[in-house]
Amino acid sequence: HLSMLGFSGTGNLARVTSPTLTSPTLTSPTLTAPVIGGAENWLFTVGAGGVTASTLCKTDTSFNIVAVTTSDSGAYGVCPTTAVSGTTNYAVARYGQQAVLADGSTTIGDMAAISTTNAGYVHDLGQTASSNVPVTQRIIGVFKTAAAASGQTAIVDLTPAHFGSGTTLSGAGQGYVAPFGDIAYQAAGVTFTAGDSEAWEFVCCTTGVSITVNTIGIPIFTPQASSNVAAAIYTGPLSPATLRASTNGCASTSGGPVFCSLTSPYTLTEGTIYWVVISTDTANLTLAEEASTQLSLQLMLNQALNARQGKCANSVTWTSGVPTWPSSCTGTGLSNVGAHRSPQIVFLP
Repeated sequence: HLSMLGFSGTGNLARVTSPTLTSPTLTSPTLTAPVIGGAENWLFTVGAGGVTASTLCKTDTSFNIVAVTTSDSGAYGVCPTTAVSGTTNYAVARYGQQAVLADGSTTIGDMAAISTTNAGYVHDLGQTASSNVPVTQRIIGVFKTAAAASGQTAIVDLTPAHFGSGTTLSGAGQGYVAPFGDIAYQAAGVTFTAGDSEAWEFVCCTTGVSITVNTIGIPIFTPQASSNVAAAIYTGPLSPATLRASTNGCASTSGGPVFCSLTSPYTLTEGTIYWVVISTDTANLTLAEEASTQLSLQLMLNQALNARQGKCANSVTWTSGVPTWPSSCTGTGLSNVGAHRSPQIVFLP
């Protein structure tokens, strides 16, 4: 009796049956393959000047992220998007693979460095092993894709804290070359007059090595306001007879090294006699010299019939900071040969 269970009322009692269960159809989800090889990002506030998409960037003294310049030796990573100063939580690609603008064609597997011609771009070092890159050269990463021309992007596997490990010259495109020994000069204190073209002879290179030069370093000791300096490479067994490569004008308004890029890379060949010629558009600019010298060596180099140094008869024409180099700087030969030390000029690959 239901009354015994606490139920009361009238009507029919219905039997409750279990509902019919229909098995649902399970559809497998579509799985998207994860992106492999992406960049590891770090967040920053964008500093003064803002940043441009697909260019190298660095941190300033306040640890804000700012653009890399052509004179910078290092970079923190790649700025993937354009952003204005003050942007917060801006993601910078530090490691991994990221697209970067290149200053020319690139080859897959070659190492990438900071461009000295296009701010924030990368440059192909033409080397696949860090042992073939000087220890002073910072390596930004390795090219994973190829760019066909300047202004195109290439994927770089970033290693921005990496340096070359090469300590000796072992192949083309490596190391440094300086004129051999103390070389006489036209005037005490290594002082220029405007339009001078001053020449020093040197022989390339160490045994078994030829060097592709991209940059010539010129040491400024006494700068001049609004001044420019430039360098050229000539060949000739007895005098600087034939122009081979040259730089445009580079500002020399402050002391220290000025690094001028050649208009086109030039290869110095082992055992060949070369002449480096320096010119400026402003009088009284001076170059830094060697600290000591040997008089016997100077006298040996200062041969009247075969001068190894001196002032070219043909001067350089300067127009608005741009030099026009003579095809031959000998004319009637080198003049004003003196017994003074050579400047510390270096050639950089």
